Amino acid sequence: MNDSPPPLSRPSPASLPSSSSGIIVLTTVPSESDADRIATILVAERLCGCVSVVSPVRSTYRWEGTVTTEPELQLEIKTTRAALPSVRRRLIEIHPYELPAIIAVPAEYGAAFGRWVEGEVAPYPHDVPVCRPSVAILASGRGSNALSLIEHQHHEGYRVAAVISDNAEAPIITAARAQGIHTVAHPRTASGTTHRCQERIADTLRDIAPDIVALAGFMQILKPWFVDMFAGRLINIHPSLLPKHPGLDTHRRALEAGDTEHGATVHLVDRGVDTGPIIAQVSIPCVSSDTPEELAARVLAHEHRLFPWVIGAIARKEIQAEDNRIVISAEARQGGAALGFLLPE
Repeated sequence: MNDSPPPLSRPSPASLPSSSSGIIVLTTVPSESDADRIATILVAERLCGCVSVVSPVRSTYRWEGTVTTEPELQLEIKTTRAALPSVRRRLIEIHPYELPAIIAVPAEYGAAFGRWVEGEVAPYPHDVPVCRPSVAILASGRGSNALSLIEHQHHEGYRVAAVISDNAEAPIITAARAQGIHTVAHPRTASGTTHRCQERIADTLRDIAPDIVALAGFMQILKPWFVDMFAGRLINIHPSLLPKHPGLDTHRRALEAGDTEHGATVHLVDRGVDTGPIIAQVSIPCVSSDTPEELAARVLAHEHRLFPWVIGAIARKEIQAEDNRIVISAEARQGGAALGFLLPE
């Protein structure tokens, strides 16, 4: 009689419990300080379970016509399939590269590790900045309205995810970087055509996936396909009391027309030029002694108040776009009136 215990059966790999919702996100950074900063942010904001920093790798690539080889560090970010869009957006915002490589690889975690990762990747609490509605700003020049949007983001309850320009030399690029904002330039000269430039901007916006796209002195007429792609999210500020004086050189035109009032308009972008539904306006009196430059400066000071307030009201859902129609809540009407803004009925 054999009293020895039966041999232990080894389960087949197919029968082992596992988690199929895992994703490992790979990216490279230039330094240990960048790796530590990104890892800390992603873990603190509960976008991943952990981040592993791999020993230096060497990357060879062509950038701006030159082939170069550089040492980098690779990050392995353990997260979930559901969190992947948020991880990608946040990485773009905090990455030191203008064009970071972000590669998502499906991963089959072990059951216990998979449950731990899913538990670590928790829904955002309301006081975490990353959960605020995100704004991407398109700008071509000085970007004073863009800087005003950046300055007011915490007070108004939105988050500026990126500033995108069609001009690599635009002052707003330097100014936004100084504020710690992710910047991307897709110059028209490098892109070859306006169509190609807007294709590249659209690609960047799809990666960032902002809730709102704010046009702050963006000196291009958007192609119809671009407007359709981001319909309901494109918000522009224009320096006139639309429908008066669409297009350029509005201050001179207002003075030459003998207008007694001038101002600025924030509106939803449609396929026309400054023809979309009006969201809010601010009006100031014209002075007979005004030059176009003096009038522009006075209007601009009011633009810096109006635009952040409108973007904040949209972020708070006090103002919404429904089927190319603007719906304004009682709270927004009361708040706008208190600030002297004009809202359509």
